[in-house]
Amino acid sequence: RNPLNQEFRHSILHNYQLAVSSGDSDAACLGWLGWLHCAIFASEVPLEEINRRTFLVVGEMRELSGSCYLMFILLNWQSSLDLRHEEKSHQVVQDLCSYYEDSNANNSWKSFLAEFSRQSKGVLSAYLSEDWASLKRHVAFVLKHRKVPEPYYIIPFNYFFASMGYYDLYKQEGKSKYKSKARIFYQQIRTWAMTGTPSTMALYKLLKAFDALCDKKASLEEIENLFQEGIIEARSLQSNLLIGLGLDRLAKIFLIETHNQEQKGFDYLEQALVLWNNWGATSHSEWLISKYVSRGRRIEQGNPVVV
Repeated sequence: RNPLNQEFRHSILHNYQLAVSSGDSDAACLGWLGWLHCAIFASEVPLEEINRRTFLVVGEMRELSGSCYLMFILLNWQSSLDLRHEEKSHQVVQDLCSYYEDSNANNSWKSFLAEFSRQSKGVLSAYLSEDWASLKRHVAFVLKHRKVPEPYYIIPFNYFFASMGYYDLYKQEGKSKYKSKARIFYQQIRTWAMTGTPSTMALYKLLKAFDALCDKKASLEEIENLFQEGIIEARSLQSNLLIGLGLDRLAKIFLIETHNQEQKGFDYLEQALVLWNNWGATSHSEWLISKYVSRGRRIEQGNPVVV
C-alpha cells in the first residue's frame, strides 16, 4: 500500500485548511510542505495542478504573516517548476526566496535548514540536466549534513537523489570515491526497505539497478531486469517521477552505453516522453528530445510499450 497516497494527501490538506482557518501560518506551511512533497515525488497529480495550487497557497501564506517555513515550500516547489516551463511562478519563487533569505539572515538555524533544502532539491535538477559541477556541489552538501532532521517522508527521497547523483558522477568520471559515497545512501535505503519504512522499496530497487550498472559484474539483461523491477515498484507508489527516472536511464543505457541496441533505447525513450508529457514535465521532455534528436531518429510520442 502506498502510504503517500491520495487519502494521506487529503489528510494533510485537511490539516492545512484547519491551520489556515485558525491563523497558524507555521502549521499551515508545514502542512502544505507535506502535501507538496507527496504530490511531486509520490503521486500522479499533474504538475500544472501542483503549481497552480501552490501558487495560491504561497499567496495565502504571505497574507497570514509570512511564516519562516514558507521558504521550504518555495524550495520544494522549485523541483516541480524545474520540470515544467512556468516563468511567472519561477519569478515569484526567486523574488520571495531573496526576501526570506534576508528575513532569516540573523537566524543561523533557519538559514541552514533553508540551505539544506536548497541543496538537496538541487540534486534532482542537476541530475536531470547533467550539470556535473552543480551535482558535485549539491551531493557533497547533502552527504555532509545527512543527519539533519526532516519529516520521515522527505528524508528517503533526499538520500535517493544523492545516491543516484553519486552513481552518475562515478559513471562520468570513474572515481571509486563516488561509488563509495553512493553506497552510503544506498545501504541506508536498503535497511529502511528491508524493515518496512514507508515508500522506500521503490527507491531501493532503483538504486540496486544503479549499483549493478556501476559494479560492471552484472550482464546487460540483468541490469535491465533490475530497472524494470524498480519501475514496477514505482508504479505501485504511483510516482511518475521515479518511473520517468528509471525509463530515462534505460534509454540512456541502450542509446549511449551499448552497441547495436538503439531500437530498444528509443522504445524506452518514447515511453519516458509519453510519461513526462502526460504529467506536464514539458521542460524535461524537451531536454530529452534535444539530447537524443542528433542520434538520427525522429521521436514519436505515441503509445508507450508497457514495462
